[in-house]
Amino acid sequence: MVSNEKDQPGMAELWAVVQEQRTRIGELETRAGGRRRALRRLRGGRVAVVAASAIMALVVSGVAFASIPDSTGVIHGCYTATGTHALQVIDTAVKSTCPSGTTSLTWNQKGAPGLTWRGAWSSTTSYKISDAVAYQGSSWIARATNLNSPPSTSNPAWNLLSQKGATGTTGAPGPQGSKGATGPQGPPGNTGPAGATGATGPQGPQGPNGVVNGYADVNVNTVGMGSSGTYVYVASTDFMAAGKYIVTATLTAAPDNNGLQCALADSSAGAIGRVQTLTDGTGYVPLAVTDSFTLADFHYVVLYCESLANDPASQVFDASISAVQVSSLEQTTGKPPAKPLARPHL
Repeated sequence: MVSNEKDQPGMAELWAVVQEQRTRIGELETRAGGRRRALRRLRGGRVAVVAASAIMALVVSGVAFASIPDSTGVIHGCYTATGTHALQVIDTAVKSTCPSGTTSLTWNQKGAPGLTWRGAWSSTTSYKISDAVAYQGSSWIARATNLNSPPSTSNPAWNLLSQKGATGTTGAPGPQGSKGATGPQGPPGNTGPAGATGATGPQGPQGPNGVVNGYADVNVNTVGMGSSGTYVYVASTDFMAAGKYIVTATLTAAPDNNGLQCALADSSAGAIGRVQTLTDGTGYVPLAVTDSFTLADFHYVVLYCESLANDPASQVFDASISAVQVSSLEQTTGKPPAKPLARPHL
Protein backbone atom coordinates (compact mmCIF):
# COMPACT_ATOMS: atom_id res chain seq x y z
CA MET A 1 0.00 0.00 0.00
CA VAL A 2 1.55 3.36 -1.09
CA SER A 3 1.23 6.30 1.34
CA ASN A 4 0.75 9.91 0.13
CA GLU A 5 -0.28 8.51 -3.23
CA LYS A 6 -2.44 11.45 -4.28
CA ASP A 7 0.21 14.05 -3.36
CA GLN A 8 3.16 12.55 -5.26
CA PRO A 9 3.95 13.41 -8.92
CA GLY A 10 4.97 10.85 -11.56
CA MET A 11 3.70 7.78 -9.69
CA ALA A 12 3.95 5.54 -12.76
CA GLU A 13 7.65 6.34 -13.14
CA LEU A 14 8.26 5.88 -9.40
CA TRP A 15 6.55 2.50 -9.38
CA ALA A 16 8.75 1.38 -12.24
CA VAL A 17 11.81 2.40 -10.21
CA VAL A 18 10.48 0.50 -7.19
CA GLN A 19 10.06 -2.63 -9.26
CA GLU A 20 13.60 -2.26 -10.55
CA GLN A 21 14.96 -1.84 -7.00
CA ARG A 22 13.12 -4.95 -5.84
CA THR A 23 14.71 -6.90 -8.67
CA ARG A 24 18.16 -5.64 -7.69
CA ILE A 25 17.53 -6.57 -4.03
CA GLY A 26 16.67 -10.08 -5.13
CA GLU A 27 19.85 -10.36 -7.16
CA LEU A 28 21.93 -9.06 -4.26
CA GLU A 29 20.35 -11.55 -1.86
CA THR A 30 21.20 -14.37 -4.28
CA ARG A 31 24.79 -13.19 -4.61
CA ALA A 32 25.11 -12.72 -0.84
CA GLY A 33 23.86 -16.23 -0.25
CA GLY A 34 26.49 -17.62 -2.58
CA ARG A 35 29.19 -15.68 -0.80
CA ARG A 36 28.11 -16.93 2.62
CA ARG A 37 28.39 -20.49 1.36
CA ALA A 38 31.88 -19.70 0.03
CA LEU A 39 32.92 -18.28 3.40
CA ARG A 40 31.97 -21.52 5.17
CA ARG A 41 34.33 -23.44 2.86
CA LEU A 42 37.25 -21.10 3.36
CA ARG A 43 39.84 -21.57 6.09
CA GLY A 44 42.28 -19.06 7.54
CA GLY A 45 42.19 -15.42 8.59
CA ARG A 46 42.79 -14.01 5.11
CA VAL A 47 39.71 -15.66 3.73
CA ALA A 48 37.64 -14.36 6.68
CA VAL A 49 38.87 -10.82 6.07
CA VAL A 50 37.96 -11.02 2.39
CA ALA A 51 34.49 -12.34 3.23
CA ALA A 52 33.92 -9.65 5.86
CA SER A 53 34.96 -7.00 3.40
CA ALA A 54 32.46 -8.32 0.85
CA ILE A 55 29.62 -8.27 3.38
CA MET A 56 30.48 -4.71 4.43
CA ALA A 57 30.39 -3.68 0.79
CA LEU A 58 26.87 -5.01 0.55
CA VAL A 59 25.82 -3.10 3.66
CA VAL A 60 27.35 0.13 2.32
CA SER A 61 25.45 -0.32 -0.96
CA GLY A 62 22.16 -0.07 1.02
CA VAL A 63 21.10 -3.75 1.10
CA ALA A 64 19.78 -5.16 4.39
CA PHE A 65 18.57 -8.71 4.57
CA ALA A 66 16.65 -8.51 7.84
CA SER A 67 15.20 -4.94 7.72
CA ILE A 68 13.79 -4.62 4.19
CA PRO A 69 10.84 -4.82 4.44
CA ASP A 70 10.69 -3.85 8.12
CA SER A 71 9.02 -5.91 10.86
CA THR A 72 5.53 -4.65 9.84
CA GLY A 73 5.98 -5.54 6.15
CA VAL A 74 6.50 -1.95 5.00
CA ILE A 75 9.18 -1.03 2.43
CA HIS A 76 10.78 2.43 2.86
CA GLY A 77 12.34 4.47 0.06
CA CYS A 78 13.49 7.95 -0.93
CA TYR A 79 12.98 9.55 -4.35
CA THR A 80 13.86 12.80 -6.06
CA ALA A 81 10.89 15.03 -6.85
CA THR A 82 12.52 16.38 -10.04
CA GLY A 83 14.40 15.00 -13.01
CA THR A 84 14.23 11.22 -13.39
CA HIS A 85 12.56 10.70 -10.00
CA ALA A 86 15.35 8.36 -8.90
CA LEU A 87 14.22 6.03 -6.07
CA GLN A 88 16.51 4.55 -3.40
CA VAL A 89 15.30 1.84 -0.99
CA ILE A 90 16.57 2.39 2.56
CA ASP A 91 16.77 0.37 5.75
CA THR A 92 15.12 2.45 8.48
CA ALA A 93 16.89 0.36 11.11
CA VAL A 94 20.14 1.88 9.81
CA LYS A 95 18.93 5.30 8.68
CA SER A 96 15.43 6.51 9.57
CA THR A 97 15.31 9.62 7.35
CA CYS A 98 15.79 10.35 3.66
CA PRO A 99 18.76 12.38 2.40
CA SER A 100 18.30 16.09 1.71
CA GLY A 101 16.62 16.75 -1.65
CA THR A 102 14.56 13.50 -1.61
CA THR A 103 11.05 12.63 -0.44
CA SER A 104 9.99 9.67 1.71
CA LEU A 105 7.84 6.96 0.11
CA THR A 106 6.50 3.79 1.76
CA TRP A 107 4.56 0.81 0.44
CA ASN A 108 3.84 -2.85 1.14
CA GLN A 109 2.65 -5.94 -0.66
CA LYS A 110 -0.48 -6.48 1.49
CA GLY A 111 -3.45 -4.09 1.09
CA ALA A 112 -5.73 -2.81 3.84
CA PRO A 113 -8.75 -4.96 4.81
CA GLY A 114 -11.74 -4.54 2.51
CA LEU A 115 -15.31 -3.63 3.49
CA THR A 116 -17.79 -6.06 5.13
CA TRP A 117 -21.22 -6.07 3.54
CA ARG A 118 -23.96 -6.10 6.20
CA GLY A 119 -27.05 -5.83 3.98
CA ALA A 120 -29.86 -3.36 4.64
CA TRP A 121 -29.19 -0.83 7.41
CA SER A 122 -30.99 -1.59 10.72
CA SER A 123 -31.45 0.68 13.72
CA THR A 124 -30.84 -2.29 16.07
CA THR A 125 -27.51 -3.40 14.55
CA SER A 126 -24.16 -2.15 15.82
CA TYR A 127 -21.76 -1.30 12.98
CA LYS A 128 -17.94 -1.25 12.96
CA ILE A 129 -15.47 0.58 10.75
CA SER A 130 -15.57 -0.71 7.13
CA ASP A 131 -19.04 -2.22 7.52
CA ALA A 132 -21.09 -1.44 4.41
CA VAL A 133 -24.90 -1.21 4.22
CA ALA A 134 -27.73 -0.37 1.83
CA TYR A 135 -29.99 2.53 2.84
CA GLN A 136 -32.70 4.32 0.82
CA GLY A 137 -31.34 3.05 -2.49
CA SER A 138 -27.69 4.03 -1.86
CA SER A 139 -24.74 2.12 -0.32
CA TRP A 140 -22.66 3.45 2.61
CA ILE A 141 -19.48 2.47 4.49
CA ALA A 142 -18.98 3.03 8.21
CA ARG A 143 -16.13 5.34 9.21
CA ALA A 144 -16.75 4.91 12.95
CA THR A 145 -18.50 2.44 15.23
CA ASN A 146 -22.16 3.42 15.57
CA LEU A 147 -25.64 2.22 16.57
CA ASN A 148 -29.00 3.62 15.42
CA SER A 149 -27.28 6.37 13.42
CA PRO A 150 -28.87 6.48 9.94
CA PRO A 151 -26.43 7.01 7.06
CA SER A 152 -26.46 10.44 5.42
CA THR A 153 -24.02 12.85 3.82
CA SER A 154 -24.15 14.95 7.01
CA ASN A 155 -23.42 11.99 9.32
CA PRO A 156 -19.63 11.73 9.94
CA ALA A 157 -20.01 8.07 10.92
CA TRP A 158 -20.75 7.14 7.29
CA ASN A 159 -19.30 7.73 3.82
CA LEU A 160 -21.30 7.36 0.61
CA LEU A 161 -20.12 4.41 -1.51
CA SER A 162 -22.61 4.60 -4.36
CA GLN A 163 -25.61 6.87 -4.75
CA LYS A 164 -29.06 5.78 -5.78
CA GLY A 165 -29.58 6.30 -9.49
CA ALA A 166 -32.49 8.09 -11.12
CA THR A 167 -35.68 6.18 -11.80
CA GLY A 168 -35.56 4.52 -15.17
CA THR A 169 -38.18 4.84 -17.88
CA THR A 170 -41.26 2.66 -17.69
CA GLY A 171 -40.81 -0.63 -19.44
CA ALA A 172 -43.15 -2.02 -22.05
CA PRO A 173 -46.25 -3.82 -20.71
CA GLY A 174 -45.86 -7.54 -20.32
CA PRO A 175 -48.14 -10.08 -21.98
CA GLN A 176 -51.62 -10.70 -20.60
CA GLY A 177 -51.52 -13.32 -17.86
CA SER A 178 -53.93 -16.22 -17.70
CA LYS A 179 -57.16 -15.79 -15.76
CA GLY A 180 -56.81 -16.74 -12.10
CA ALA A 181 -59.16 -18.95 -10.15
CA THR A 182 -62.32 -17.40 -8.71
CA GLY A 183 -61.81 -16.32 -5.12
CA PRO A 184 -64.03 -17.43 -2.26
CA GLN A 185 -67.35 -15.74 -1.58
CA GLY A 186 -66.87 -12.68 0.61
CA PRO A 187 -68.87 -12.11 3.78
CA PRO A 188 -72.18 -10.19 3.51
CA GLY A 189 -71.82 -6.46 3.79
CA ASN A 190 -73.40 -4.36 6.50
CA THR A 191 -77.09 -3.51 6.18
CA GLY A 192 -77.51 -0.13 4.61
CA PRO A 193 -79.48 2.67 6.30
CA ALA A 194 -83.26 2.72 5.93
CA GLY A 195 -84.51 4.82 3.07
CA ALA A 196 -86.66 7.86 3.58
CA THR A 197 -90.44 7.36 3.85
CA GLY A 198 -92.14 7.96 0.55
CA ALA A 199 -94.94 10.42 0.02
CA THR A 200 -98.45 9.27 0.99
CA GLY A 201 -100.42 8.17 -2.04
CA PRO A 202 -103.95 9.36 -2.82
CA GLN A 203 -106.84 7.66 -1.01
CA GLY A 204 -108.42 4.88 -2.98
CA PRO A 205 -112.15 4.56 -3.64
CA GLN A 206 -114.42 3.06 -1.01
CA GLY A 207 -114.59 -0.71 -1.44
CA PRO A 208 -117.71 -2.80 -1.04
CA ASN A 209 -118.63 -4.21 2.35
CA GLY A 210 -117.05 -7.54 2.91
CA VAL A 211 -118.79 -10.78 3.83
CA VAL A 212 -117.41 -12.25 7.06
CA ASN A 213 -118.13 -15.92 7.77
CA GLY A 214 -121.26 -15.77 5.61
CA TYR A 215 -122.50 -16.43 2.15
CA ALA A 216 -125.18 -15.18 -0.25
CA ASP A 217 -127.96 -17.79 -0.48
CA VAL A 218 -129.93 -16.94 -3.62
CA ASN A 219 -133.12 -18.90 -4.27
CA VAL A 220 -133.38 -19.45 -7.95
CA ASN A 221 -136.84 -20.91 -7.62
CA THR A 222 -139.71 -18.91 -6.28
CA VAL A 223 -140.46 -19.33 -2.58
CA GLY A 224 -144.14 -19.37 -1.94
CA MET A 225 -145.65 -18.22 1.30
CA GLY A 226 -147.84 -20.53 3.32
CA SER A 227 -150.81 -19.69 5.45
CA SER A 228 -150.76 -16.75 7.77
CA GLY A 229 -148.80 -17.29 10.99
CA THR A 230 -146.10 -19.49 9.51
CA TYR A 231 -142.67 -18.12 8.56
CA VAL A 232 -140.92 -19.73 5.60
CA TYR A 233 -137.09 -20.19 5.52
CA VAL A 234 -135.75 -18.11 2.63
CA ALA A 235 -131.94 -17.79 3.10
CA SER A 236 -129.21 -17.89 5.78
CA THR A 237 -125.57 -17.01 6.40
CA ASP A 238 -122.91 -19.63 7.00
CA PHE A 239 -121.85 -20.53 10.55
CA MET A 240 -120.00 -17.56 12.07
CA ALA A 241 -117.60 -17.24 15.00
CA ALA A 242 -118.71 -15.47 18.16
CA GLY A 243 -118.93 -11.72 17.64
CA LYS A 244 -121.02 -8.75 16.65
CA TYR A 245 -122.25 -8.56 13.05
CA ILE A 246 -124.28 -6.30 10.73
CA VAL A 247 -126.49 -8.55 8.55
CA THR A 248 -128.33 -7.43 5.40
CA ALA A 249 -130.88 -9.40 3.31
CA THR A 250 -132.33 -8.33 -0.07
CA LEU A 251 -135.18 -9.88 -2.07
CA THR A 252 -137.95 -9.21 -4.56
CA ALA A 253 -141.45 -9.78 -3.15
CA ALA A 254 -144.83 -10.30 -4.81
CA PRO A 255 -147.23 -10.02 -1.88
CA ASP A 256 -150.93 -10.87 -1.98
CA ASN A 257 -153.56 -8.30 -1.32
CA ASN A 258 -152.85 -8.32 2.41
CA GLY A 259 -149.07 -8.06 2.03
CA LEU A 260 -146.20 -10.01 3.63
CA GLN A 261 -143.47 -9.47 6.17
CA CYS A 262 -139.83 -10.63 6.42
CA ALA A 263 -137.36 -10.69 9.30
CA LEU A 264 -133.77 -11.68 10.20
CA ALA A 265 -133.32 -14.07 13.11
CA ASP A 266 -130.46 -15.53 15.15
CA SER A 267 -130.21 -19.28 14.81
CA SER A 268 -130.40 -19.57 18.59
CA ALA A 269 -133.93 -20.04 19.99
CA GLY A 270 -136.18 -17.01 20.06
CA ALA A 271 -133.64 -14.45 18.79
CA ILE A 272 -135.81 -12.77 16.19
CA GLY A 273 -134.63 -9.56 14.66
CA ARG A 274 -136.34 -6.59 13.03
CA VAL A 275 -139.47 -7.32 10.95
CA GLN A 276 -139.93 -5.61 7.57
CA THR A 277 -143.59 -5.52 6.33
CA LEU A 278 -144.98 -4.97 2.81
CA THR A 279 -148.68 -4.08 2.52
CA ASP A 280 -148.74 -3.26 -1.19
CA GLY A 281 -150.31 -6.18 -2.94
CA THR A 282 -149.58 -5.20 -6.53
CA GLY A 283 -146.52 -5.96 -8.66
CA TYR A 284 -143.00 -6.95 -7.71
CA VAL A 285 -141.50 -4.94 -4.87
CA PRO A 286 -137.79 -4.94 -3.77
CA LEU A 287 -137.29 -5.43 -0.07
CA ALA A 288 -134.20 -5.02 2.15
CA VAL A 289 -133.87 -6.05 5.79
CA THR A 290 -130.82 -4.96 7.89
CA ASP A 291 -130.17 -5.77 11.55
CA SER A 292 -127.29 -6.25 14.02
CA PHE A 293 -126.63 -9.43 15.95
CA THR A 294 -124.32 -10.53 18.75
CA LEU A 295 -123.80 -14.22 18.10
CA ALA A 296 -122.52 -16.99 20.32
CA ASP A 297 -120.23 -19.74 19.01
CA PHE A 298 -120.95 -21.09 15.54
CA HIS A 299 -124.35 -19.39 15.09
CA TYR A 300 -125.82 -18.03 11.88
CA VAL A 301 -128.54 -15.58 10.79
CA VAL A 302 -131.69 -16.66 8.88
CA LEU A 303 -134.06 -14.69 6.61
CA TYR A 304 -137.73 -15.67 7.13
CA CYS A 305 -140.81 -14.37 5.32
CA GLU A 306 -144.59 -14.79 6.11
CA SER A 307 -147.83 -14.04 4.26
CA LEU A 308 -150.19 -11.80 6.18
CA ALA A 309 -153.21 -13.73 4.91
CA ASN A 310 -154.01 -17.31 4.23
CA ASP A 311 -153.04 -16.75 0.61
CA PRO A 312 -150.25 -18.92 -0.77
CA ALA A 313 -150.05 -16.60 -3.75
CA SER A 314 -147.52 -14.38 -1.95
CA GLN A 315 -144.05 -15.11 -3.30
CA VAL A 316 -140.38 -14.12 -2.77
CA PHE A 317 -137.79 -14.09 -5.57
CA ASP A 318 -133.96 -13.84 -5.73
CA ALA A 319 -133.25 -13.54 -2.01
CA SER A 320 -129.64 -13.08 -0.75
CA ILE A 321 -128.02 -12.47 2.65
CA SER A 322 -124.56 -11.27 3.82
CA ALA A 323 -122.87 -10.39 7.11
CA VAL A 324 -120.08 -7.94 8.08
CA GLN A 325 -118.23 -8.56 11.39
CA VAL A 326 -117.92 -5.53 13.66
CA SER A 327 -116.09 -7.13 16.61
CA SER A 328 -115.16 -10.58 17.89
CA LEU A 329 -115.92 -12.52 21.09
CA GLU A 330 -114.29 -15.48 22.82
CA GLN A 331 -115.25 -18.88 21.41
CA THR A 332 -116.90 -21.27 23.92
CA THR A 333 -118.37 -24.07 21.80
CA GLY A 334 -116.53 -26.71 19.80
CA LYS A 335 -119.02 -27.41 16.95
CA PRO A 336 -121.93 -25.58 15.22
CA PRO A 337 -125.62 -26.50 15.68
CA ALA A 338 -127.85 -27.82 12.90
CA LYS A 339 -129.65 -25.31 10.67
CA PRO A 340 -133.48 -25.21 11.08
CA LEU A 341 -135.73 -25.15 8.03
CA ALA A 342 -138.56 -23.17 9.60
CA ARG A 343 -139.22 -20.79 12.43
CA PRO A 344 -142.36 -20.40 14.62
CA HIS A 345 -144.62 -17.36 14.29
CA LEU A 346 -143.06 -14.22 15.71
